[in-house]
Amino acid sequence: MGHPSVAIVLTLVLAAATPAGAEEWRHEKGEQGNRVSSRAVEGTAVREYRVEMTLDVTPDAMWAVLTDWGGVLAEHPQVIEQRVVSRGADEVVVYEVDDCSPIKPRDFAYRIRIGRDGDTRTLTNELANEHAPAPREGIVRVPAYRTSWAVSPAGEGTEAVYTVLYDAGGRVPARVYGLGMPSYLYAMRAWFQERAGGG
Repeated sequence: MGHPSVAIVLTLVLAAATPAGAEEWRHEKGEQGNRVSSRAVEGTAVREYRVEMTLDVTPDAMWAVLTDWGGVLAEHPQVIEQRVVSRGADEVVVYEVDDCSPIKPRDFAYRIRIGRDGDTRTLTNELANEHAPAPREGIVRVPAYRTSWAVSPAGEGTEAVYTVLYDAGGRVPARVYGLGMPSYLYAMRAWFQERAGGG
């Protein structure tokens, strides 16, 4: 899962390097503990978004939700379909279809790589549409997608950082589609807090 009408998904040691030509982060919504920012990235019309959140759950509980592809993550109201295509020791490929109402559903496959840097556990997702099934009528294939998660202990809770760059494709201008992203990302904290057992 991964975007605003677009899947789900949190300062992280980003598992991927900062994109060339990226500007500084600009505050969009929220405050410390649940803060959404965005920035322009050279070479694409869509903005990259980041949400930094603190949760009253353990890192293990948060990680269990984040890695339950086809399970808890598939229960997100935006997700129509989500299934694991292949699974390795440190890499998973997932296929997903998202409800993007009022526009057509979007589908894509993505490769997830799992890492660790000290106490920080990381996930990086990149588009892998070569593993998606044949295009389906009435569903638009996502042309660009990348995300990352970093999950770290924070006292008795968890600090999580999520970044996403997502192009919905089709005829929807990137500027218009991005209008809903800050609110979508801001709401993610409550969803993960509940699913990870924090109430």
